[in-house]
Amino acid sequence: EENIKENKIGGIHLFGSWKSQFIKEYLVMDTPRYILINRDHTILQIYAPKPSGKLEETLQNLEGI
Repeated sequence: EENIKENKIGGIHLFGSWKSQFIKEYLVMDTPRYILINRDHTILQIYAPKPSGKLEETLQNLEGI
């Protein structure tokens, strides 16, 4: 959390316990983890690339955005 504030990293960041329901249901094993979710709260890609990677290319290839 401190790193995000200090480096002014944008976007939505969720923090939780490794015992949370979300962590269990989506099999989050490490962090950071990027997940693409559309405005209807539908998960488009469970293993999305990091924003500095091939995100734009991934978005162009997805339907439902």
